[in-house]
Amino acid sequence: MDRVSVKTSETVSAEAGTDPVISIEGLSLSTPRSVVYAGVSAEIAEGGLLVFRGAEGSGKTALLLSAAGRMRPDSGTVTVGGADARRQGRTVRRLVGLSHVHGVTDLEDNLTVAEHIAERLITRQPWYRPWISKSAVAEEVDRLRATVVSAMSLLRESGIEGFRPADVLEADFVLGVEEATYVSELTPLQRFFLELALTSIDRTPFMAIDDIDLLRDPRDRTLAWLGVLLYRQDGVFRDGAQTFVVTCADDAQLRELCERVPQLAGGIDIVDLARPPV
Repeated sequence: MDRVSVKTSETVSAEAGTDPVISIEGLSLSTPRSVVYAGVSAEIAEGGLLVFRGAEGSGKTALLLSAAGRMRPDSGTVTVGGADARRQGRTVRRLVGLSHVHGVTDLEDNLTVAEHIAERLITRQPWYRPWISKSAVAEEVDRLRATVVSAMSLLRESGIEGFRPADVLEADFVLGVEEATYVSELTPLQRFFLELALTSIDRTPFMAIDDIDLLRDPRDRTLAWLGVLLYRQDGVFRDGAQTFVVTCADDAQLRELCERVPQLAGGIDIVDLARPPV
């Protein structure tokens, strides 16, 4: 397992005197037939981005779920926000929001974007308030719009070519909620941003995002990575920095963004996962 750190003078890291808020030590998981992942160690400070990079079959999804308290490893330790994932799994699950995990966080195609947002907002309220106002839904859409617009502005300034601003900016869920759009009508990139927005509603200090490579278009992946970099900034969606754990097979777009937009590049640690032996 190799580690690559992408750092600038603004890096938020344990070396700079900030204690890690996610610490993984010697994590391993096997099935009766094969090794899923083995001997993984990593840590990241508050507001950082921990990336698990590996080919298909390297166990990165299982590792992500283990770090998020949703899957129990065979050995090793995971500490998230001071809570031990093996002994305090419920606490860790409350701290870590899941996004873009195939088969776990899938959206409902027959619901509109506004209905998804309203449903998630209602789950944050007491049981005796099973409703939400249109203004509250519109506020969340405005947050999403602000992130997308910021991403587009940064891309225009960065000199990165080939992105498609219309792919996001023309989406109804970015422009407003008056014209209801069904999830089945969204592009993969639009679905990614909606999932990101829905998970952010929970205001968790940590967010785990799986397999950005499910976005097949490199331009889409550039926007997805940029969305992650913007969401983790202090004060964008919560009072305080949000810490991310993300998996991918190819981080080329992330690396290009770090080079072109260095103000967003601090506090990133990339951990390479080798495919376990059969």
